[in-house]
Amino acid sequence: MSIFSSTDDAYLAAADANKSPASPSVPSVSRSNVLSLKLSEILSTSYLDSGIRDALQLLGERIQENTPEIRRQFRANVEAEVIEANGQVLEQFSKIAMQLETIGLTIAGMNSTVDELSHSITASQDMTRDMFVEEELLSTQKDEIRTKHALLDAVRIHYVLSDADVETLTSSAEPIDDAFFDIAKHAKQIFADCQALLASENPVVGVEIMDQLSKNIDAAFEKLFYWVQREIRHLSVDDPRIRKNIRRALGFLAERPTMLQNCLDNLSEIRQKIVLREFLEALTEGAKPIELVAYDPFRYVGDMLAWTHSETVNEKETLELIFVADDNGVAPNLEEVLTSEPWTEQLDLKRVIGELTDKNLQSICKPLKTRVDQAISGDLGSTLAYRISTLIDFYRSIFSRFLRDNSQLLNVLKVLETSSMNQFHRSLKDQIQSLKANLPATTTDLQPPKFLHDSLTEMKALMTSFDTSFAIAPESREEEFGKIIEEALEPYLECCGLMSTAGSLSPAEKHIFLVNCYDAAKAVLQLFSFTRSKLGELDGTITKHTAALEEILHDMFLDYSTLKPALNALTQKAADVPLQTLEQFQENKITQLAIALDDFLPSALMDAQTFLHRLSSPRTGNTIIEHAAKMFVQDFSMVENAIVASIEFPRSVFPRTLAEVKVLLVIE
Repeated sequence: MSIFSSTDDAYLAAADANKSPASPSVPSVSRSNVLSLKLSEILSTSYLDSGIRDALQLLGERIQENTPEIRRQFRANVEAEVIEANGQVLEQFSKIAMQLETIGLTIAGMNSTVDELSHSITASQDMTRDMFVEEELLSTQKDEIRTKHALLDAVRIHYVLSDADVETLTSSAEPIDDAFFDIAKHAKQIFADCQALLASENPVVGVEIMDQLSKNIDAAFEKLFYWVQREIRHLSVDDPRIRKNIRRALGFLAERPTMLQNCLDNLSEIRQKIVLREFLEALTEGAKPIELVAYDPFRYVGDMLAWTHSETVNEKETLELIFVADDNGVAPNLEEVLTSEPWTEQLDLKRVIGELTDKNLQSICKPLKTRVDQAISGDLGSTLAYRISTLIDFYRSIFSRFLRDNSQLLNVLKVLETSSMNQFHRSLKDQIQSLKANLPATTTDLQPPKFLHDSLTEMKALMTSFDTSFAIAPESREEEFGKIIEEALEPYLECCGLMSTAGSLSPAEKHIFLVNCYDAAKAVLQLFSFTRSKLGELDGTITKHTAALEEILHDMFLDYSTLKPALNALTQKAADVPLQTLEQFQENKITQLAIALDDFLPSALMDAQTFLHRLSSPRTGNTIIEHAAKMFVQDFSMVENAIVASIEFPRSVFPRTLAEVKVLLVIE
């Protein structure tokens, strides 16, 4: 559509230009030129243009038949349609204009109303501005008052005790229960927190609160102190509730050492009476009273110490149940439990329990000492006195685990141990003095005397008692028992030595007697390991006496065999003197020596055994015979070699050989 309209416009414009009289200077254009221009314009148009395509499409839709008439009327029809459409648009816009005019009037009215309201609001704001300022000020004051009120409530709740709490804390009519301890704890916390109030700008409040609280807390301490004094008189450690209240009360009183010490002294005084009563009942009453059942001093002292040990443990556990929060019994990890108690900061519970245990047992120290002194003061044997001393020392080492070092009970046991040891020494001294004044004679069988057997029996009992003692360190046991041996055995061995010199015994009999005595002592001492040092001394002494017996038996062999003169002549001969010149090495003397040897050798061992038959130890006798025989064989060898060297045919006059002598004397 646009193409044809633009072409027609150009054509009409050209036609009008040709007809116009106002342009005579423009040359005339022929109709053919106009057509050529129009064709050129049409041909130069690009059909790729989107506008051309849209115009052609619209033209195709509006023109059903492409006739000249339709083409000529096309522009007029289109312009008529445009005019008609414009008329419709103008009609619609007229309606809109009328509506816009109405709206404009309405807006103008609204603007007038808004202006009036704005003036009214401005006036109202001017009138209420002071009221808002005042309201804001009042709101701020209200918030401050609310904050102060909340702070006051908090201070009152935290720092001020109620009348009911004060009544519970101070009135003797109110019971001592969990509520009392909770209020007391709260009061002490308030007192501590008042330190913060003292550092504020107005410390007067803190001072007043602390002053009032101090009075209330003092009254609470007084109330609790008298309550504890009453409860201790009827204390039942089997009731967990009573233990709990007593424990909490003592923990509360720990802040007042004087009050606490008075309570503990009162508790100790009551427990001392109870322990003394139970001790006396154990001695004389019950199913098995100690004074009736104990049949000897050792059993009597042992039963009393055993009861004392049991009572010490009971007292310690009783105090632990009072002081330690463990209702199921004494805690196994007592150290941790003691340190976990809240009142250990004011008090060393372990020390307090130890001191109270010691004080509670003081009431039985005097009667215990009296009875033990009576038991050991009579005619007590040395062994029994030593056993009692060891028993006391054993229990003293056990008590030291529960009691402090300066405990009165430990001091008493130490004194009793010293008394029993003194009795042991006195008894030994009296026995030795009595024995030396009346030494018995040796028996014909040369066996140890009866007093030595008795002393060794006592020594065995002493060693058994000493071995069961745990009070002596292992490294010093041998040294300590060495002192006992010096007192309980050495004097008896000395008496045996005096007996060997007092009678008419031969040298061999003296040695045999002493060897028997020392062998008997050795047999007893070697039962225990802490006698090694003394065993070494006994072995040395026995060796000295057996060596003397070996010399005596060797001389007997030389005498009975008549080998001694030849041996002496051989050993005393000068180096330049020929053997043939010696009398003992003449053929007749050698023949006599051979005959004597033949008589001696077959019965030599039997004679030696008969000589030593009174030795208690056959092994010792065999050893002596063996050593003496070896010495004789050495002597025989010297003489035999000399005879063989001095005679041309020695075996004709001296047939015995060294090998034969060894066989006869059983020498390997």
